[in-house]
Amino acid sequence: MTLLRLAMVVLLIARSAAGAAAADDLVGAGSDGAAAVRRGAWNASCRRGTKWLLGRQADDGGWHSETYGSMQAGTGCTALVVLALAAAPTAEGGAESAAICRGVKFLTGRPADDGLVVAPDGARDNPLYAAALTLLVLVESTDRDHEAVRVRLADGLKAYQRTERNGWRRDETDFGGWGLSRSADRAGRFGPSNVSLTSVVLQALDRAGSLDQAVRDEALLFLNRCRHRSGDQHYDGGFVFTPRADEPLNKGGDLVDANGNRFPRPYLAPSCDGWLARRACGEPVDSRESRATLAFIRREARDVPPFAGHGADRGLAFYTVAARSLVLMRADTSEADGEYGLWGEELIRRQRRDGSWASQDPTMREDDPLIATAFAVLALRRGLSARGGEPE
Repeated sequence: MTLLRLAMVVLLIARSAAGAAAADDLVGAGSDGAAAVRRGAWNASCRRGTKWLLGRQADDGGWHSETYGSMQAGTGCTALVVLALAAAPTAEGGAESAAICRGVKFLTGRPADDGLVVAPDGARDNPLYAAALTLLVLVESTDRDHEAVRVRLADGLKAYQRTERNGWRRDETDFGGWGLSRSADRAGRFGPSNVSLTSVVLQALDRAGSLDQAVRDEALLFLNRCRHRSGDQHYDGGFVFTPRADEPLNKGGDLVDANGNRFPRPYLAPSCDGWLARRACGEPVDSRESRATLAFIRREARDVPPFAGHGADRGLAFYTVAARSLVLMRADTSEADGEYGLWGEELIRRQRRDGSWASQDPTMREDDPLIATAFAVLALRRGLSARGGEPE
């Protein structure tokens, strides 16, 4: 199978599987926020975002941040954009398919020594995220060459799990998860295991049929530590980014129970990630734990919407709506259509005149339009699929 045929397969399967700028630069700024989002408006917005992404592909086939020097290698941005394009309407036709092909070649043409991904020039950024997203894109390919790439990526991702073979003890907080390093003696420099990275790795391994029982069991140890269990009903079922107490990476801050014990406050983004991770590990949608997490996600999305401009999810609104959209698709909940409409309308209102999105908040780098636009296109496409919409 050629790369072009791979792109077409990925796009067709994405369809069939149903699966802030300044005010004067926004499309629809000042419009009635209560108006229902029409399917045509979603399609038009998604097409414009897709066209903007296509126009930012470099000659080497990758997408490179023009906002952050640490992301100019392009592996992280390229993997995210390719995933978004594979899930988006293809009004651009062959141009979009060709862009996906070139992006895949950028990510897989040069094998990395550790089994992850590396750019053609040997540079890379966010290699674990990039490898997991690349595996998600390649999982549907029937190309025999890509079978070898999938095996390499899956093995590379599993090798980074923080387990005893990498020097981690089972009683350590980070055990079983994924962080930016694999070795225990480097954790202080590269940070703790976190539910976001752990979730995307588990989803990729599950989709690729490479999630071994041992990997699953050890990952669940970490996920259980991330899940709130203080007995406070309001937070029951919620997840935190990392279970380490007093960790600034937990954007929700800390809570104190009646006994004076401090613990991280759950919030929306890691709760979506945690639910998706446990689903990848085989947890049924209707289990008590799953229902509790979905209930927390509903409460949190209602009380502190992603674009509210405050709260724990401030600075990662686009990531949050993309993750929430996937939860709604996988959970098939009754409130999905109404919630899609609410934040879908908000995305359309915030789209800039050139078709891109960007946040004014740099906290989680969503002020980079490559990142914000890719997440926005992912969320819109998932909303279209779940609501029965087809590209126009």
